[in-house]
Amino acid sequence: MKSYAMYADKLNKEYTEAFDQVVTYLSTETIDEVTKDEQLGDLFDLFLTAQTAGRPVKRITGGNMEYFCRSFVSEFGWKNRLLYFADYTKRVAWFLLIFSVLDMLIAVWDGGFSALLNPTDVTNYFGYLVGMAICALVGALVGTLTRRTMFRLKKVSMRALQIVTAVVAFVAMVALFAFIFNTESSFPIPPWVAAAVCCVYLGIYYLLNRKRLAKHKETQVKFGELVNAEAAKEFPKEMEKKYQKANARSVKKGKGELNYAAFLEKEERDCRRALKIKWFYLLTPPVVTMGSALYAAHFDGFGGLEDVIFFIVLMLVVECAIMYPFWRLTKYGVKQRQAWIKEKYRDLEDGTEV
Repeated sequence: MKSYAMYADKLNKEYTEAFDQVVTYLSTETIDEVTKDEQLGDLFDLFLTAQTAGRPVKRITGGNMEYFCRSFVSEFGWKNRLLYFADYTKRVAWFLLIFSVLDMLIAVWDGGFSALLNPTDVTNYFGYLVGMAICALVGALVGTLTRRTMFRLKKVSMRALQIVTAVVAFVAMVALFAFIFNTESSFPIPPWVAAAVCCVYLGIYYLLNRKRLAKHKETQVKFGELVNAEAAKEFPKEMEKKYQKANARSVKKGKGELNYAAFLEKEERDCRRALKIKWFYLLTPPVVTMGSALYAAHFDGFGGLEDVIFFIVLMLVVECAIMYPFWRLTKYGVKQRQAWIKEKYRDLEDGTEV
């Protein structure tokens, strides 16, 4: 079964409010994400079963929601907190790996491959680690404050509290990056050393946690799936609004009511046209890359063949990374619209009111 996030709208108001309180409370605790999601999934199933049976939420949580949340968290032990630290360090390592790879690319761009052996001040690696430690400390303080106040702020919804917590985390991250890129390191090291350390740690992490992560992946829902699921709910309403607007324009122009079959035919033509522009997404990266390379060669020039190859590869990667998601989004939208059109054609054939 997919993550409970895909089915969150199945809970009624009182169960949703109680579940949001547990989610918010757990988000402030140092518990690894895998275990947290599993336990929340079990709690969601319990809530949904109780709701289907017609039982009020207080039959599950009792009269004191804060006590229920504390009891729920008390089931987690030191192992979950160590796993939380490992998961947090994994994210730190991934970010540091990205920074170090960028430093390596900049070093190659400026001084060739031999420059990889030289220490660099582009990224303050020591400052990065200090900044991430500060972020963790700020997160722990915010979490403690949230736990102590969330059940006493009667006029503040859980959603609002979650938003405030997210904003604080974002501000802390912005301050961290400002600290990293505006201070010089007292311990400059070659970027390949930082990259190597990160790769070793990540390799050990994924090796030791492969079973736990594989099990979690089976039920984990991606952000794109959540967006698509929400879009699937709203899409029929949007298409009906589109038909109503087209119908109103037809009546206003004196053409009478717009035939629904004619409206569907027009939508089909639009879908075919949308799929024909695939070439635009395929050709844009190489065309923009070559144009940029010619522009750079004419005005700035390149230091050598290495610079040319590096520039072209980097531009292609960036352009493909930009255009590919746009093409996937377009393709998904067309498929969604085609499925809706087929459904409406079936309704017309069956004589069902559309």
